Amino acid sequence: MVVFQRVKWFPMLVWKKFEHGESGELSIVCGIEEEHRETAERMMRVAFWCVQYRPESRPLMSVVVKMLEGAVEIPTPLNPFHHLLVANPWDNANSHPTQTDSTFNSEYSSQMTYVGATPVMRKYEIEIGFI
Repeated sequence: MVVFQRVKWFPMLVWKKFEHGESGELSIVCGIEEEHRETAERMMRVAFWCVQYRPESRPLMSVVVKMLEGAVEIPTPLNPFHHLLVANPWDNANSHPTQTDSTFNSEYSSQMTYVGATPVMRKYEIEIGFI
């Protein structure tokens, strides 16, 4: 008899802890010392922004550096795993809005656009598909 055990994906576990305000608990379990917890929290929040499914929701690296340095306030990130919960994430764009905070968004939103296909993809007629 084969027994399947439900394995938790660490990034999703971290998001759930963050979402429920239990980041401190996670820091303790991961062995992060008290003096480094604020830095770890900052890094976690920035990481959630960097792995957003929609490219236009991700910050530029210059903004990431400022967030990590503490020069820019980090808005509460959106669920970066939302796309795993819906059949076709591109059809549900309105159910997962992009960040609208002007302090965060103004530095990079005008410079970023989503490109549906790169020149190489167009040359070889490669399309992005969803199952």
